[in-house]
Parts: sequence; structure tokens; C-alpha cells
Amino acid sequence: MTRRITLAVWLASSWAILATACLAQDNLARMEQAVQSYVASKQFMGSVLVARGETVLLDKGYGFANLEWDIPNSPTTKLRLGSLTKQFTAASILLLEERGKLKVDDPVKKYMPDAPPAWDKVTIYNLLTHTSGIPSFYVVPRFNTTMRAGSP
Repeated sequence: MTRRITLAVWLASSWAILATACLAQDNLARMEQAVQSYVASKQFMGSVLVARGETVLLDKGYGFANLEWDIPNSPTTKLRLGSLTKQFTAASILLLEERGKLKVDDPVKKYMPDAPPAWDKVTIYNLLTHTSGIPSFYVVPRFNTTMRAGSP
């Protein structure tokens, strides 16, 4: 009787693992199909990373990083985003404030204690409204040379 129960438990857990693997493969195929529809219509070129918790479900480059030299995108392609992420960062910060995790009036040094002394009075609000006095990294000497060399 104990052997039957052990066998039943083992079979049930094996089926659960197999079903989860099949579901993951099905989800991967659906994600790939969704991305490919945009790639095929030339509406998307870039990299896609989809993760659930610590598990990476999809990590792939699509199209070209450089059309002139036929350099394909990969999961490690460095893309220059410019100011594209500012609105998402601001919305995320406001959500954190709404949830009581931070206040826009908090000093930046509360979250970055190693920041330079010149940042002592800079608040998150100052960063969001571009009133911090912190210069743009574009004016840092050798910025263009460093970026062209591929340094992070």
C-alpha cells in the first residue's frame, strides 16, 4: 500500500512538473509569436527580456542594432534610450510615494548615502523637476569619446 501511495505521489508530481514545463513552452511560443508579428511588419527592432521572479522566460534580440553594417540585436546590445524612460521613472516614484515607500521631499542622500556632499540638499522633487543643479552627463569631459568606445 505504501508503495502505491509513493508511486501515486511521484506520478502526480511528475505530471505537475511536465504540465508546468509545457505551459512555459506554450507561453514562450506565444510571446515569440507576438514579438515576431511586430518584427515582420518592421515595427520593432530591439531586445526583449521577460522574467517572472528570478526565472527568465524570454531574452532575445530582434532585428538590427545597425542596419548599415548588418549588426544584429542581441540580449546584450547596448541601446541609447535618451530621455525615453523619464516619464516611467517619474510615474514609478509617484506610485512609491502613494504607497508610503518614500516622499518626493526626501533628500536623495537618504537613498544614496555615498552621494557627493554637493547633493546634501537635493531632493527627489528636485530630480523630477530638473532643479537639482546636477549637471547633465552629456557635458562631462570625454563623454562622446567614452560612449563611442563602448564603455558603460
